[in-house]
Amino acid sequence: MKTLVLKSILIFVILTGFSVKKGLPNYELETFIATYEGYNDTGFDDTGYNFTYFDKLLEDEVEIIFKTISKELLEKYNLKNDEYIGEKFKVTLEYIYNEKEEIEIPILKLIIREGI
Repeated sequence: MKTLVLKSILIFVILTGFSVKKGLPNYELETFIATYEGYNDTGFDDTGYNFTYFDKLLEDEVEIIFKTISKELLEKYNLKNDEYIGEKFKVTLEYIYNEKEEIEIPILKLIIREGI
C-alpha cells in the first residue's frame, strides 16, 4: 500500500511538472488595422512609434506606442521618416505582462502596409 501511494505521488509530481510552462511569457496576440501617426522622441513615456486604431466595437480611437521595433521591420519601413505618416498598416502585436511593474507592454511583432 505504501508503494502505491509513493508511486501515485511520483506520477502526480512528474505530470504536474510537465504541465507548467516554465520560462514562457504570458502573452496574447492581437491583429488590427492601424494608421501610423509618426515617431515621437520626447524622451518621456510617449517616446516611440505611434499608431492609432479603432477598438473592436469601432467606437473609440485608441493610440498605441511601441517603444522599440525590430531591426528587420525598420529596414523594411523606415518609420522615423515622415514618409509613412497617415499610412494604414496591418499590425500584429503581443502584450507581455510585466509582473514587476504590473503593466502590459505591447511588443510589435509584424506590420504589413495596406493597399500595396
